[in-house]
Amino acid sequence: MFKTVIFYLGRALQLIGMAMAAFAIFVYFNQDGKSGIMLKWGFAGLVEFYVGYGLTALAGSKK
Repeated sequence: MFKTVIFYLGRALQLIGMAMAAFAIFVYFNQDGKSGIMLKWGFAGLVEFYVGYGLTALAGSKK
């Protein structure tokens, strides 16, 4: 039960991290003045993705 919760929590973090990084990159190329903030959002999204990836790997494969 615990591994299943960790697995799905990791997957959710991966999806949120990918969406956050994609949004930040999209806004970065369409905006002039606030590019530093958007880069921070992009890096935060990538960190969130890899934290989710680590949790998913920690939980093992879902069977």
